[in-house]
Order: sequence, then C-alpha cells, then structure tokens
Amino acid sequence: MTKATLLAPSLALALALVGVGCGAPAAPFNQMPQSQVTVYRLQNFEPPPTATAAPAAAPGGLPLPFPVPPEITSWMGGGANGLPTQAFCGFGLPLPGCTGAAGPAAPAPAANVPRFQNFRILGQAQMSDESSKEQLAKILGREGNFENPSSTCMYPEYGVSFGVPTNDMLISLSCHRVEARSFAWPFGANGLKSDTQEKLAELFKALPLY
Repeated sequence: MTKATLLAPSLALALALVGVGCGAPAAPFNQMPQSQVTVYRLQNFEPPPTATAAPAAAPGGLPLPFPVPPEITSWMGGGANGLPTQAFCGFGLPLPGCTGAAGPAAPAPAANVPRFQNFRILGQAQMSDESSKEQLAKILGREGNFENPSSTCMYPEYGVSFGVPTNDMLISLSCHRVEARSFAWPFGANGLKSDTQEKLAELFKALPLY
C-alpha cells in the first residue's frame, strides 16, 4: 500500500470537514440574507416599582439606583464588549447620551411602551446591507459558534426578527447566550463563545441603534 493510498482517507475527511464549516447557515438563518431583518436594542432588565438603591456601581463608579442582576453588572464592569455608553441607557444612570424615555428619568417598568418579546425597545433598525445580513447569518447559523451556556439567565440587549413567518430571537451578551422565541433552535447548545459575542457586538454597533 502506497503512502498516497494511506493519505487518501484522511484527506477526504479533512475536505469533508472543511465543507461542513463553509456550508450554508442552518435553517432558518439560511433565509436571512434574502429577508427583511430588524434588530432591536432592548432594555435587558427593568427594576420593580419598589426597587431601592443598591450598593453596586455602574462603570465609572456611579452608584446604581436599584439592584441589578450580577450577570449584568459583571458584563458592564468588563467593558460590555466595547458597546457605547448608550447601551446602559434605561438603567436610570446619569450617563452622557442617556436622555428621554430611555434615560435616567424612566428606570421603572413602563406598561405602555413598545416591546419585543416582552422586553422594552430602546431602539430599532433595519439591517438592509446584504453583506451584513450574510455575516449575521453566518454568525448565528453555524453550530461551531456556540457552546454549552454558562448560565440560564436571559437579560437580552438585542432582539432579532427576520423571515416569513417571522423568526424572533433574543441575544444576551451579559448572559452569554441566545434564545429562539418563535422557532426551534437548530443546535444542541446556545451559549455564546467569546469570539462569537465580539462579532455580534461589532456588527450591531454599526447599526443606528444608539
């Protein structure tokens, strides 16, 4: 048996694996590049009306006006994936750029405000650029971008809606996981790997959400 014969099965296996990694995104994400894609910036946590001041602090040492889940404070303290300061609007913090309904004046739950999957919408944008939609489809539609989640919390900073019928999902960078709300999640794991999380944050930062 020649060396070439011995190498043939290994080469075939390698090519097959490459083909899997470079294939089309899993359904329903394979329809994303041809669909209307709406991205929502969400208030990931709303305090109860009776919330009192908490001992924790926001980035820059500012005191939080109410108790905030540790997953969120840890994410904020770790740089929040480089998101702009406005990502923290809605927490009632005196931060630059936080004004109006999403700013310090409205930290408590509000019943009559626009919501996506029961989370308050702070901003929304259509992802119209086809290359951006293809990139998002590749991030969300590849099993290798996910791992077993490290937590079960869901405090989503973003929501994504696309396709017909509508496919809705939540993305929580603070909880390091995603959650399908109107379709079956195609993979065995839904935890965000660190590089997957960074790619999503960079993609969303380019949208007029803040």
